[in-house]
Amino acid sequence: MKKFFVISLFIICALFSRAEKLGTLYQRKDSVKIESILREARAIPVKDNIVLFFARKFIGIPYGAATLEASKGEERLIFTLDKLDCTTFVDAVTALTLTYRHGQSSFTDFCFWLQKIRYSDGIINGYPSRLHYYSSWILNGEKHGYVHEIGPKDYPHVSPFTSVQKLNIFFMSHHPDLYPALVKHPAYVSQIRQTERELTGRSVRYIPIKALGGSKLLLASVHDGDILALVTKRGGLDVSHLGFAVWGEDGKLHLLNASSLHHQVILEKNPLQSYMKTQRLQLGVRVIRIK
Repeated sequence: MKKFFVISLFIICALFSRAEKLGTLYQRKDSVKIESILREARAIPVKDNIVLFFARKFIGIPYGAATLEASKGEERLIFTLDKLDCTTFVDAVTALTLTYRHGQSSFTDFCFWLQKIRYSDGIINGYPSRLHYYSSWILNGEKHGYVHEIGPKDYPHVSPFTSVQKLNIFFMSHHPDLYPALVKHPAYVSQIRQTERELTGRSVRYIPIKALGGSKLLLASVHDGDILALVTKRGGLDVSHLGFAVWGEDGKLHLLNASSLHHQVILEKNPLQSYMKTQRLQLGVRVIRIK
């Protein structure tokens, strides 16, 4: 019994040391799960869509918001599979895809990519360095070559990107009471406001809801596994929800997402157009491809 206790203590200490080295808050069971998924990915046929392979691994995980606010002290990389929201779901799948495509297989590798995509220039420098607005996430990813936002230039002959959103970003700085870190550190608000100013005035192209019922030929610019950022008209925001594009057997586009409506990660049964028509503030989708 004493020998078992010593071995267990050694393992626990090793885990805590690894967490400190990474600066990451996580649970051992989740790191084991990520490495298991990466190993399994090496055995799937080349023709399979690797993004959707990873995304489907999370189907059924409960929905939960604010998991990135678990750190009570300095900003740290946080990862949990106990629950996911739309952002942490897309982050996890994107990090898995980049880990896989770089021929890597460890949880440490996964955390490296997760930090790269979640923070400005991949550097954790306090709460404001996290990419809170998805437009910032996209710009950071394009800057470093991880993702590419699809638009009319990519498909000039058949382009459904007929609508334009001129960004006017201010939600976080106008509602700091909704964010515990901003309540605790009011000085962060000015840094968040600077990010909002950098985004405001940019014009982005998106596919309007009315076009989302088109055929696979008309929507050829949207591929299985593309990230769909749902554009909103809510004041101060750019997008209100995220998920992955899935072309269904019905020939229609569907959304694989961490859903607050269904309380879990799920592939929506209704086509994307029908789903979005029930969301009164949504306007259409931006399309982002993991490179």
